[in-house]
Amino acid sequence: MILPPVGASRRSWSDSRIKTPRLGHRLGDVTRYQRPRKSSVAIPGKCVERIKINVSGKKYELTYSRLFRFPKSLLARSARREEFYDAERDEYFFDRNRMAFESVYHFYQTAGEFFRPEHIPDDLLMKELQFFGLLQYLSLPGNVSLSVGPSKVILPANKYQRMVWEFFENPSSSITARLINVFMLLVIILSIILLCIETLPDFDEANGGVSAHIRKQTNGKKPTNITGDIPTVIHENQSLSNKLRTLFVIETFCVACFSLELIIRFLASAEKRRFFWNLLNLFDLLSVLPFYLSLVMSWHSVSATQSAYTLRVLRLVRLLRLAKIYRYSSSVQIFVKTIRECVKDFLLLYFLILMTTTVFASTCYYFEQEHEGTDFVSIPAAFWWAIITLTSVGYGDMVPVTLAGKINSALCVVFGVIIITPLLPIIGSKFNSVQEKVKIEKLLTSEKLQISDDDSSDSFEDWRRTVTFAEEDFSFEIPPTTKNSSFESQIEFSVRPKSVQPRSVTVI
Repeated sequence: MILPPVGASRRSWSDSRIKTPRLGHRLGDVTRYQRPRKSSVAIPGKCVERIKINVSGKKYELTYSRLFRFPKSLLARSARREEFYDAERDEYFFDRNRMAFESVYHFYQTAGEFFRPEHIPDDLLMKELQFFGLLQYLSLPGNVSLSVGPSKVILPANKYQRMVWEFFENPSSSITARLINVFMLLVIILSIILLCIETLPDFDEANGGVSAHIRKQTNGKKPTNITGDIPTVIHENQSLSNKLRTLFVIETFCVACFSLELIIRFLASAEKRRFFWNLLNLFDLLSVLPFYLSLVMSWHSVSATQSAYTLRVLRLVRLLRLAKIYRYSSSVQIFVKTIRECVKDFLLLYFLILMTTTVFASTCYYFEQEHEGTDFVSIPAAFWWAIITLTSVGYGDMVPVTLAGKINSALCVVFGVIIITPLLPIIGSKFNSVQEKVKIEKLLTSEKLQISDDDSSDSFEDWRRTVTFAEEDFSFEIPPTTKNSSFESQIEFSVRPKSVQPRSVTVI
């Protein structure tokens, strides 16, 4: 028996037994949620479910088979799109940017191929993709990445290892991560303050011991009464020993925090062999080494001269702790990225400053040769004056005396303003641009999606649906064993990407 064509249907769509969730309005308006439009134009003899979309006056149509390739998107979830439904026109209306929606429409049609329209900024395009719930699918393999896409990060495979990794690498992932971020920032600030306090004369004198105090009292001359000075020095050192002990305890606490953080991040890393290839990780290691080296030196007999020189070098290395702020401060990260974006502008600025410095230093040198005892003894010596004058600092250690030299100095100041001022708006605009890109990167790298339980169940029903069609909706020969006037064909299908064929189509 051959079934009649679709045009000779005897029953309407509403009479078919279809399990579609969320039908009917909460206030009882059953006419609002009408059945989606069906068509048999694309494939003769087969119904195609599709919805109509109106984006600021421009209308589109998409089939459910294309929508369900992205089951967590807005259009594929009936509970989320129902608030945009217009019952009078039987369509979904979105008051959004039409040009940006072209990318969204192309994304659905091509099963994940990204299309960037011309004259549409990345931040606006990403906001539209976020609104329609497609942002998370941009990180899938095979999709075209944006120019602001985040760098590839290999995450740990273990669940708990990944959780620890997020605590230290992604401060916005949880409250615990934020607390760890704030705590480490405070420890870094405390260690820098401690580094500055240790250089005060009193503490430096205490580090030098008795000999340092005697040198201070005699101004470097040979002392006449060493025996009388020693008890006084010992008493003063005893009063300072408590302060030094306190500083040592604080320094030990800071180094212990840094060392523990470094060990945990190393254990939680997915690429342990390449862990110290990261410049920030290398700085973290170098920032704690001076403490342990100073302990080793205190246990071994080292001469005073070698010890003082080594301590100066170790204190200088401890300044690398400032680089740790980059890891825990988003503002510092944005500033560093802005500097990278402005590298070409800075190179142009340095070139202009070099040219202007050479010109004004040379002219000022020749103008000041008429004055005896001038500080402009050579052109390289005049470079210092020219740079200070161009940047409007003006220390006053070198000043022109002749009339021609003063006029030359005034022109140098004016040219400095002309050169530097245009760069400031460029840096400001690029800072805002980088800030927007950082926000987009956080959206792209975010793995946690806030989905309510109600929406999740609805998405599952939309993604994997069982639809019952009447027998006249198909055009094929029914086997003799199933020939029946009340025959209904029940088809269960699962949505898959374009390159993957459906698993099975079961006809009962």
